[in-house]
Amino acid sequence: MRDAQSFDELYRGTARRLLRYGYAVTGDHTEAQDLVQEAVGAEPHRTATGRPGAE
Repeated sequence: MRDAQSFDELYRGTARRLLRYGYAVTGDHTEAQDLVQEAVGAEPHRTATGRPGAE
């Protein structure tokens, strides 16, 4: 994801599913939100290869 608009579209399309999955894993809504925030927050730092800092 190289631009903010693409990332926003991805997030809007997957956020609910990610929260449900996080809740299924943790059994806690707050923990599920934290998991999603950590996972989504890490994504903008990745490059097209999927590895941080790689081109």
